[in-house]
Amino acid sequence: NENDLFLREVVDVSPLQSQRADLKKPQAKPTLAQSTRKRRATLLSEEVEGLSSGSVTMVCPWDVLEYKRPGLQDGVFRKLRLGKYPIEATIDLHRKTLEEGQRELLCFIRDCYRYGLRIVTVNHGRGDRDKQNPGRMKSHVAHWLPQMDTVLAFHSAQQYHGGSGVLYVLLRKGEEQKQQNRERHRL
Repeated sequence: NENDLFLREVVDVSPLQSQRADLKKPQAKPTLAQSTRKRRATLLSEEVEGLSSGSVTMVCPWDVLEYKRPGLQDGVFRKLRLGKYPIEATIDLHRKTLEEGQRELLCFIRDCYRYGLRIVTVNHGRGDRDKQNPGRMKSHVAHWLPQMDTVLAFHSAQQYHGGSGVLYVLLRKGEEQKQQNRERHRL
């Protein structure tokens, strides 16, 4: 009969091992990448707190923004304003909340400085579609950038780079770049 045939065929079959996780095992130590991400998140939250968002002067979506630290050469600022420097990196803050934008902007500027990038763009958008708070992200970015020590100057971009919805940002030279310049200009 069929039952006997089936039993003869499966006589040497053994059950599979269980694929369920053993929840009694102790948790493994976090990997280096996990601990680095956790430390970076902690530092980021502390740094974001360092940027003030209070008393932000709201700007019109079509306003041209500019900022220059004292001591920056006028010729350097003019070339920045005219978009004459090659852009080395870009961040896009469209459709971000203010908190996300602040965190990402801070991380972006810090990373660019660490990698020795000098000219970057920040695409904050104009914010002209938001009828209740026009130019909100643009106003906050213009408020945050001067608070960062690594930012020397910024200016609204030329039309072919995004116009008043984008900023050219000039960053400070890192120590490695300064040392290379010293060695290059030694007589």
